[in-house]
Amino acid sequence: MPNFFVRKNENSYLLSFMKVILGSSSKWRQNLAKKHLGYDVSLLPADIDEKKVAHEANPKTPQEHTTVIAKAKLEHLLTKVTDPKTIIICCDTIVYFDGNILEKPTDHDDCVNMIKMWSKNGDRTEIYTAVAIGSTEPRIILSAVERADVVMTRDLKDEEIEPYIKESGCIQSSGSVIVESLIDMNAAVIDGDQTVIEGLPISCVKRMIEEIAKKF
Repeated sequence: MPNFFVRKNENSYLLSFMKVILGSSSKWRQNLAKKHLGYDVSLLPADIDEKKVAHEANPKTPQEHTTVIAKAKLEHLLTKVTDPKTIIICCDTIVYFDGNILEKPTDHDDCVNMIKMWSKNGDRTEIYTAVAIGSTEPRIILSAVERADVVMTRDLKDEEIEPYIKESGCIQSSGSVIVESLIDMNAAVIDGDQTVIEGLPISCVKRMIEEIAKKF
């Protein structure tokens, strides 16, 4: 069997694959992947019912919950993609605070209420991103989950909430959390890897792809 794993630079393990697919519709994740992986990445959304998958799996922890979704996305796409030497990367991110998974707010009032939940000095919002990566031929599947936290460094004042909502667009974000805006407001810091919060843990993805490539 030919050895496709030839390291020429830190991202050369990607040369083992003819194609890299990101199982997402997110241009943000695509640009993040291109920036950090140094490789052309195409998008292919995984059309699955995430709520149904989670309900049937009945996960007990946030780590299990997000891993179940990421794996389901990957398994779905592996049935659709038949090109040999193709790698598929699927991710799922959840926001977790005080024992609850925070979804996207349903309306403005829900958005405000979510913000008030996690916006006191010292509050720690946990962000989990699961990664499921698979190759089509040979069929190899790996998964992992990474965590990073958003930690409030001061109380968010009531009069700051409306400008935060308007300027950050957080009503479209799970948990109403936009960490970049909170950092700009000197209201929060990141404890962990920022790419986990951005939805594509780059160090984890590189490590997993390299592990798959070594098995060729």
